[in-house]
Amino acid sequence: MRKTMLDARRELGMSQEKVAQIVGFKTTAAYGNIERGIKNPSAEKLVRLEKLFGVAASALLENTVAP
Repeated sequence: MRKTMLDARRELGMSQEKVAQIVGFKTTAAYGNIERGIKNPSAEKLVRLEKLFGVAASALLENTVAP
């Protein structure tokens, strides 16, 4: 997940803080943990990330941590 999300965010020229605000994370660290693959996003946040980045949810989930 990290590379896809990181690349997508950088292509949009956005900071982690900006993505966290747009998608609705309580903290930048919460989004950062998802981008680094430490945590999985909720279904709601995953849909928001998919729309923001223009990347299929399945691609965003390729390298996620096991539940």
